[in-house]
Amino acid sequence: EISSATSEIADEVTNSVSNEPYSSETVSEEAKVLNFISPVEGKISKSYSETELQYSATYGDMRLHTGIDIACEKGASVKAMEEGRVVSVEENTSFGTVITVDHGNGIKTKYCGIENATVKAEDKLAKGEIIGAVGTVPCECADQSHIHIEMYEKGKTVSPKIK
Repeated sequence: EISSATSEIADEVTNSVSNEPYSSETVSEEAKVLNFISPVEGKISKSYSETELQYSATYGDMRLHTGIDIACEKGASVKAMEEGRVVSVEENTSFGTVITVDHGNGIKTKYCGIENATVKAEDKLAKGEIIGAVGTVPCECADQSHIHIEMYEKGKTVSPKIK
């Protein structure tokens, strides 16, 4: 049964971290040069999808998934996937604590469902630097423990490319 708190966030999902336009393009050569690493140890439990609907256990329906979910233990350390500058560390009703990192060349990554963030806006990050721990993604709370990662290129969602 979905809790009332989870039901309350359903209205906000349309205004969530994923409200930027979709892109039919894959990540550009600039992004490929950056050589992103996985932020946690684990397997991708839900892939990026801008056209195929995927099942949401939390809402019991099919919907697009503008990021990837990587299954891992709650509390696991989350690493910066590439060097960059922290744009913001914000609370989002649907996605929990969201850390946004600018990697340059119009490429940004959003780490969703973070707890105990160890960074703040304007911090410079090295690849692999710990930025927080895996927490909870409220709009995906019925799924197994995971981190939700979204990547944007020039303001449009793209499939995160992780080595």
